[in-house]
Amino acid sequence: MTEFCWFNGYCWLHFFLNYNFGQSFISELLASIIGVGLGAFGALKVNQYLENQKEKERRTKILVALKKELRNNRRELLNLKEGDYEIGTLSEKLSIETWNTFSEGGELEWIKEPDLLLIFSGTYFHLRSLMGLCDKSFELSKGKISTVDLANLTRMNKEIKEKVSKVIEKLNIVIDYLEKTSS
Repeated sequence: MTEFCWFNGYCWLHFFLNYNFGQSFISELLASIIGVGLGAFGALKVNQYLENQKEKERRTKILVALKKELRNNRRELLNLKEGDYEIGTLSEKLSIETWNTFSEGGELEWIKEPDLLLIFSGTYFHLRSLMGLCDKSFELSKGKISTVDLANLTRMNKEIKEKVSKVIEKLNIVIDYLEKTSS
């Protein structure tokens, strides 16, 4: 051991165990560890903040687009209620494309509120079923109408008008909720 320790008259082991060296080495080591730790923590917090900002921005863009689509649908349904056009052309005027695009593209993940997603999905369900009824009514009315078809068409148009009122009510709930949460 003594042969290993001595080199050119100095004991390297003694050098490393020297009080001044040990004290400065440990203090430098602790300072480096603390610096790296604080730097990493700070970088993670900055990254988390930026990710939260991006998430809020995406959520806001999605909600604005959906609110615009829902407002347009409400306007069209109110026009129908006032008698501005026929029931058969209603499904051409209503839109669920924004919802379908966000839903199929996985963009709804940015909306974290389950209640809001439930309200949206219920409203769009009623919109789709109303559009389906309007399409059936239009198909039934464009051919030759027998008395049975006329009775079915009359019943279907009555059902459509009831459904329009229900969908307008749902749209008002969603739009009011969006306006309250966005302000």
